[in-house]
Amino acid sequence: MLSQIDTRTLGNGLRLICAPYINDTISKFAVLQVFVKSGPRFENSKFSGIGHFVEHLLFRGCAEYPSSTELNAHFETLGDGLQGATTREYSNYSIEVPRENLEAAIRALGLLFSGPLLKEIETEKGIVFEEIQEELDEQGSENLLENVSRSMIYGSEPVAKPILGRKPSVGALTSEDVRHFFNHFYAPSQMIVVCAGAVNESDFFYWGEKYLSFASKFPTGDFSGLEGSYPVHGTFVGPRLYYLEESSSQIETLISFRGFSESEPEFFSQLFLERLLDDGLSSRLQRSLCENRGLLYDINASTDTLSICGLFEVSFRVSDRNLSEVIDLILEEFEKLQSELIPEAEFEKVQARLSREADQLFERAGIWGIRLGEIELFDLPLPKNLADWKARFRAVSREDIQDLARRLFNPANRVIGLQGKLRKGRFLKLEKQLT
Repeated sequence: MLSQIDTRTLGNGLRLICAPYINDTISKFAVLQVFVKSGPRFENSKFSGIGHFVEHLLFRGCAEYPSSTELNAHFETLGDGLQGATTREYSNYSIEVPRENLEAAIRALGLLFSGPLLKEIETEKGIVFEEIQEELDEQGSENLLENVSRSMIYGSEPVAKPILGRKPSVGALTSEDVRHFFNHFYAPSQMIVVCAGAVNESDFFYWGEKYLSFASKFPTGDFSGLEGSYPVHGTFVGPRLYYLEESSSQIETLISFRGFSESEPEFFSQLFLERLLDDGLSSRLQRSLCENRGLLYDINASTDTLSICGLFEVSFRVSDRNLSEVIDLILEEFEKLQSELIPEAEFEKVQARLSREADQLFERAGIWGIRLGEIELFDLPLPKNLADWKARFRAVSREDIQDLARRLFNPANRVIGLQGKLRKGRFLKLEKQLT
């Protein structure tokens, strides 16, 4: 199990977080992660997609390893290779290494983030264009339910924009744009480095001081206007229903509700509700729709939370003939949660599951490292130790879940997206039924 964390701030402002295993014989591996604020939340229309694009360019090399092949080959000799990902409000870089390679991995990260070459941007644009194309149809229209639903719910807020950006904005990016963005958002004072797992605290902080005390090298562009806080609950008014037509034997369906963020007190109740609805074959949605009625093969409930906003979603694939009945049954389940308290036995089952999941969270260095990075990056009011994390779940009551359901499952918060091939006239009937 991971122990209490310790933090240090270097002279350049870079923050180090260390979460070692209590018993360092549990694992021989440590997970090293870097976090920076980036993604659609910090982009305007002109720079849409720049955060994700810069994440790609970082893998193009640095002074000591001046090509993509050399840089990535080096990281692959140290561990499982450097991985990168950009969300709607941060970019994350991670590598898992055996403890004997941890110093070399920290050194390599220092070399990369202190002086990336950020080169070959036209070549990288071609790669990103192909990635963007995966989210569009043959006519260039949006073809990803996730993106369309978020554009409806979040409206003009930056987090509504696709993480990848689109060809006009990415294609217009210049070398100067990229370097200015990097200097602003990747300044050491904006970065957090987390190490969790098989790590000695004193060694980690010594190596961090030795290899990560670099200064920024690029001129600063004016991106300060992109760092505001945006409304948690905007002016969205549902219910809304939309349809993306494509040839398919089933209808992919996404039911989205504007929910609560990681910064709000409802966060743990929202996670509780997610587990109540989707926790194996005996949970509510699986039992009602799959096991009892045989209408679906599978159904998933999930939360997508950021520091400033959040969504609660249910997704499934279903034949056209069963679509209307399935949606009706799901909405009836939501109404039941609003009108009735959860039975005590079901409530205790979910509590026990969430307690086990908390134990798992604190045993998985990579996952807990991500949560620590998010907490530190956005100053989230979330626990940093297992006892307090479990206590937050124990504090959730059946009345809390009922109150949350009443606010969350309000039709005014709802968007339903459909993708597939509906029978003629089917959408108009569904629209009348659901809106």
